[in-house]
Amino acid sequence: MLVPDTRTLGRAIRERRKAVGLTAVRVAAMAGISRRLLGELERGTRRNVGTQAVFRVLDLLGLKMEIEPRGGGAKSPRA
Repeated sequence: MLVPDTRTLGRAIRERRKAVGLTAVRVAAMAGISRRLLGELERGTRRNVGTQAVFRVLDLLGLKMEIEPRGGGAKSPRA
């Protein structure tokens, strides 16, 4: 799944959380973050979320993040 913005990331997290049958309260507690922060992450309204928190949530839900060059090319457009 291409994740171009925080809303898309949040939607993917929420959909997965619901698919595995976990409440937001439970995931937040397991990830060591507040329920409010998880809600903002799921809505894509919180722009500055620590990467460690995001990776903990992804890990708990069995998700992974991959990074690849835009357009599939190996060269950076700034090079």
